[in-house]
Amino acid sequence: MINALTAIGRNAQWLLALGAIAALFAGPLSALMRPALPVMLAGLYALAIMRIDPLATLRDALRPRTALRNLMISAAMMVATPAAFWAAATAMGAPGTAISALVYWAAAPAIGSAASYCLLLGFSAELGLQITVLSALLAPLLGPLVVTALLGDAVPIDALSLMGRLALLIGLGAAAALIARRVLTPSWIDNQGEMLNGVATLTMLLFLLPLFEGAGAQVWARPWVAVGVLALALAANFGTQLVAARLAQARLTSAQAGAVGVLAGNRNVSLYLAALPSDPAFSLFVAMCQYPIYLTPLAWRLAARSGQGTGAKP
Repeated sequence: MINALTAIGRNAQWLLALGAIAALFAGPLSALMRPALPVMLAGLYALAIMRIDPLATLRDALRPRTALRNLMISAAMMVATPAAFWAAATAMGAPGTAISALVYWAAAPAIGSAASYCLLLGFSAELGLQITVLSALLAPLLGPLVVTALLGDAVPIDALSLMGRLALLIGLGAAAALIARRVLTPSWIDNQGEMLNGVATLTMLLFLLPLFEGAGAQVWARPWVAVGVLALALAANFGTQLVAARLAQARLTSAQAGAVGVLAGNRNVSLYLAALPSDPAFSLFVAMCQYPIYLTPLAWRLAARSGQGTGAKP
């Protein structure tokens, strides 16, 4: 089992890319997996936290200079980015559905698995985890304010309830990680990096399935529309990753800049899926957004080989 998981970890970039394609054919399995989403998200937090020193990471996050840096990164992600997308899309005369989708996407926090991606790519998992947690806790407050300011319609989110649920998931993940570090020992965890990458990869593949519920039918019914939505999702994600990583290089290490790129481009837009009225077009956009997320490890490795990365060693 350990050898199999290690092999999965070594080939995570390819398996994640193939998994995103296979999810279209999941059918009823997607609906069956939906109730397990919170458990899988807490598991992804746990897998990332257990591989770093959580107490040291927390102490670092509470230092005034680090806290200010993290707040500025989160504000750039969740305030400046949606404003930039809204201005650009409006100036280009994009359809209202595309503008709304981009604003909701850009106002969303980083995905819960962002720190795991940083570990896969050799970027700063500590920074990845700090921004993932901070953006998740800020999302219920910032998201509705930003979307209302740009689109003029409030997001029907119970901010305190959502913040409580996210804090609970993060707390459960942290508690599980601390127990794991005590039982397994940090030295054993450090020596099993590729195996734990394999566990994280399998969890991310399972996490993907519920997000594709109903998407397959839409893709087969309107394939050219799906291709257009996919192109929009790819451009938004990878374009933001590239710009954010390049800008971050001026003040951060290459490993931290890479983490900022991963965080900025990969957003948990599915957070708004349950909060908004049912909209097939937005549901399709959320599903298509999973493709650049699951292609991120492969894209960074290809960029590193071609010399276009940040300089961090994946």
